[in-house]
Amino acid sequence: MKIIKCTLWTILSATLFCACGSERVNRLTGQVTMDGYEGRKVYLETTTTNSVAIDSAVVKDGRFAFTLRDSIPQVYTLVLRSADDDVFPITLPIVSETGHIQVVMGELVLTMGTPLNDTMQDFLLAYSNFSDKIQQDEKIGVEQVREHISQFIEKAVRQNMNTPVGAYIYRWYAEFLTDTQKEGLLQLADEDFKKAVNQ
Repeated sequence: MKIIKCTLWTILSATLFCACGSERVNRLTGQVTMDGYEGRKVYLETTTTNSVAIDSAVVKDGRFAFTLRDSIPQVYTLVLRSADDDVFPITLPIVSETGHIQVVMGELVLTMGTPLNDTMQDFLLAYSNFSDKIQQDEKIGVEQVREHISQFIEKAVRQNMNTPVGAYIYRWYAEFLTDTQKEGLLQLADEDFKKAVNQ
């Protein structure tokens, strides 16, 4: 009888171990590089139209961490306020995917460590540099600036089509896209992409 119980326990333990091992574990660690945020909470929020905080972590010794479990990669926004009434919080989009995601929040915001987060960071840096360069060019007018940015955004969506990053870019930079550009992109998109951009 003892042998049977031990055998059953061994099988049950192995089953539970395999089940846990197959779950997507996305570890995120962050560093805050500015003063005034110790003890404050970093909120993990959805990127839907009406964003919702789904988790939080306390900044301790300038660091914080999250463990995310998603069956498929999702884009979230990290939000850090210096005070409850802070109307200009530090924000950073991140993608929950298997691996160790590393972020920095401060005067500069960075995300790295996994393929989709590297892609997100590349886009954010490229957009910031491109936007600054175009707007500082005194030879072109406002309409031309908008046209250049719209072409940049369209290209970025096409390059990341049918990924959470592409859907994020489409949704949050849609104001720069013309109706024709939107229609063209949606014709190329799969159903998951279309669903994500309509949230």
